[in-house]
Amino acid sequence: MLFTPIKPMIVSIGNEPFGSEHHIFEPKWDGWRILLHKQRDRIEAYTRNGNIVTSKFPELREVREAIKANSAILDCEGIVLRGGRPVFDDFSFRGRLSNSARIRDAVHTHPATFVAFDVIYMEHELLNEPLMKRKQRLTEIVCPTEVITPTMYLEGKGKALFELTREKDMEGIVAKRKDSRYLLDTKSMDWLKIKHFKSIDVVILGYRSNPFGLVIGLNFNHQLSEFPHF
Repeated sequence: MLFTPIKPMIVSIGNEPFGSEHHIFEPKWDGWRILLHKQRDRIEAYTRNGNIVTSKFPELREVREAIKANSAILDCEGIVLRGGRPVFDDFSFRGRLSNSARIRDAVHTHPATFVAFDVIYMEHELLNEPLMKRKQRLTEIVCPTEVITPTMYLEGKGKALFELTREKDMEGIVAKRKDSRYLLDTKSMDWLKIKHFKSIDVVILGYRSNPFGLVIGLNFNHQLSEFPHF
């Protein structure tokens, strides 16, 4: 399991925020799903599709020191904060870089943070442990820094966190059953994402069928501006 590509557990789509003593509620961070594998002095970062992206994030040297376990696999969201909120395009920028000089510069211009929300391996697999036991382990082994931190969560208070994330202009929340096991490569109703949806009026100017795409127009200052949206 360690240092091999793993397909993580996938959230299902929820409809409305709710409160439940059987659930915890986390902010939905807007970045890339990253699995961090560590053993002694080695650390590797894998995307949800199994691609190794370690070389793109020099911050991982500090992350390695902050994980106080000999061996571990952490399920994380890699984010870049701008104005106190995660911006998906900023982390995607980091993920696209391949030039070493640009990567070094980006550590300062687009610093990455890895928000850890689960631990699925420590010397042995933890997949069958209940979520709250894994959360306890995560808190014990991760020393929070600017480059890695366990995610915050609330027990039972999904509606309150949903409103807070709305105020912070974040994407939404994730509801997780406290007793949920970790199911690799599985979309489970035990984890639900509940998003803040935004709407905008547009004019459809054209489309293509293969692959499907739309050309839409927006009305800015009474002048129609068109751009492709695929």
